[in-house]
Amino acid sequence: MLIDEFKALENELIDKVLYFAMGPDYLSDLENAKDIFTKLHNENNYSPQEKNFSSWLLWEYRLENGKNFFEEYIEICGSILTEEEGKILDALANTYVSIYESVLTDKKRKLKNIFTNEEFLIEEAKEEININEII
Repeated sequence: MLIDEFKALENELIDKVLYFAMGPDYLSDLENAKDIFTKLHNENNYSPQEKNFSSWLLWEYRLENGKNFFEEYIEICGSILTEEEGKILDALANTYVSIYESVLTDKKRKLKNIFTNEEFLIEEAKEEININEII
């Protein structure tokens, strides 16, 4: 499979799972997810561009059974998936989506994961590396 074909199939599957998540069987989950997302959004003052609800819903939100929507889709619709689609959805279900915000505090640079609020201290390189020395 060519990379363009793979990307097209991956995007198609993400769309299918999103439509699945917004279906009538998950209306109460969708309302709950919107409430949680809005609370996270308001607590952190993120703009809608910084934190995408659809991505958060598919990867981060957990249903009452502990699954994300990719895992739920695989369980419910797995029998109609091709082997290739199943592999892609398994990979997507176990993918960790992150968007990082660069934060400068006390003259230290940090990266903050806007989905989990984890922060990582970024240190400046102490020495230059000669690219020709890397094997």
